[in-house]
Amino acid sequence: MGQDDAARLAASNAVPNEAQNVREEMLPATEALTAVTPAPPDAEDVDPLTVQEERRRRVAAAQEEELRWSNLRAVLRGEDARL
Repeated sequence: MGQDDAARLAASNAVPNEAQNVREEMLPATEALTAVTPAPPDAEDVDPLTVQEERRRRVAAAQEEELRWSNLRAVLRGEDARL
């Protein structure tokens, strides 16, 4: 690890400065919490078409992966002529 990497790592692990602490102290606890961690989406917030598209994308990816595995098994068995 070079000196630049060490300096970057130290900067990323640094303690927040006073300006950040003051800003967080000014917010009520609930606002500070919601500002840091957004609430998970509710069922009403999710578009059914988006869910369907994502599901189809995942199914297609799984089918493609299964095809790759079956092709690999065929090659390992010496049945690569039929591919």
